[in-house]
Amino acid sequence: MNYRPTWAEISLPAYRQNLNLLARLLPAGVRVIAVLKANGYGHGAVPLAKAAVDLSSPREAGAPRFPLWGFGVSSVEEGLALRSAGLTQPILILGSLYPFESFAAAL
Repeated sequence: MNYRPTWAEISLPAYRQNLNLLARLLPAGVRVIAVLKANGYGHGAVPLAKAAVDLSSPREAGAPRFPLWGFGVSSVEEGLALRSAGLTQPILILGSLYPFESFAAAL
């Protein structure tokens, strides 16, 4: 039985619009860690990460640049998935490195 039926859908255009709004509202010098734990909370970490990277690139005149520092993930495996997708930004592992064999992969 499903006691808490939920449905969540991410629209990449809406996500981009939200990131652009955030870029306009943040004070100068502030940088953002995009937290993409659990595969972007089930919505696809790689497409969300690539959208944030795209908006952090140099933009046309007048368009704010999204101040991306990097990504937060819950595990080494999630970080490796972003690396496998070609993302080179810093990755902060918010969870544990247990089992400790994952330490080498994290480096």
